[in-house]
Parts: sequence; structure tokens; C-alpha cells
Amino acid sequence: MRCPVTIAAARTAPGAQRGCEANCFEPTANAVPPRGTRKEGRARHFLSPVWKTPPRQGLRLVIDEELRRLLTWGERHRRLVARLLIAVGLSAAVDVVCALLAWQFESGVTGSDIHGLGDAFFFATVQLLTISSSLKNPVTAAGKVLDVVLEGWAVFVVTAVAGSFAAFFRAGDSSG
Repeated sequence: MRCPVTIAAARTAPGAQRGCEANCFEPTANAVPPRGTRKEGRARHFLSPVWKTPPRQGLRLVIDEELRRLLTWGERHRRLVARLLIAVGLSAAVDVVCALLAWQFESGVTGSDIHGLGDAFFFATVQLLTISSSLKNPVTAAGKVLDVVLEGWAVFVVTAVAGSFAAFFRAGDSSG
């Protein structure tokens, strides 16, 4: 049973698509059409792509496919894990270096909340994780530049990781 919208479009427009443009329910041999379509004898339209099976079975197929993709380890998984490990490793190195620099620049300065190495690690780590800190802003010029560098790194890493996840899911959608 072909969709009447598709048949009419194919007759009037040269080169029109042969698939259902109106996203109709097309019953198969063992599929049960949705309620109301038997009496009227016309297709019921959905917002999703062409239904070859009833909506509940279609949803089950989509969930099964997504679980299969999730549990299958492929090249795109290796790339994502490598990118995440690089981001975490470089961020840890930046954390250690910036904590040592913050300790050097701010320790012992009047008005600074950084009194020791632990405070410096707390400041640098919180700046990387939340782009904010409960400690007061640095008081020295070098400490302020370091603060901006930490915030810039955090924004860069967050967007790079988000882009890695986007590439991961896009590659999965285009390969499946």
C-alpha cells in the first residue's frame, strides 16, 4: 500500500522522491495498523520517519539498536577515550604547574587567601573545575594573569570535550 501523498507527488513532479514524504504508516504482513486506519482506509501520519512496524515495535527496535551501539567497541570509542584521556592528563599537568605558580606568586602576600601549597592546589583545581573559587581573587599581577590562564584553559577543555562527544555521536549516527 503506497501513500497517496507520495503517489500524487510522483505523478506531478518530475524526479520526485519515491519514498513517503508525509511519514505514513505503511503496514507490513504482520503489523497491526494504528487505531482508526482500518475503517477509513487511509494512512495515519506520524512525525517520525516512515513506520514499517507499529510505533511500539519501532521504539523497541530503536532502543535495541542504540544499546547494541553502546555495547559495541569500535574506532570511534577508541578516539573518544583517547581525547578524554588527553584532556584529563593535560588538565592535571596544568593544575600542578599553576598550583606551584600560584603558591610562588601569592603565598605570603598581604590580602591573599593562599597561605600554603594546599591552598594553591585548592585554588588552581577549583579554577579548572568550576571556573570560579571561594578564595578571593589573586592580589598580585602575576596571580591575576595566572587566574585568567586557568579560566581560559577550563573553557577550552570544556568545549573541546563537548566537541569530542559531538563527533563521537555524529560518527555513530552516520555509520549505523
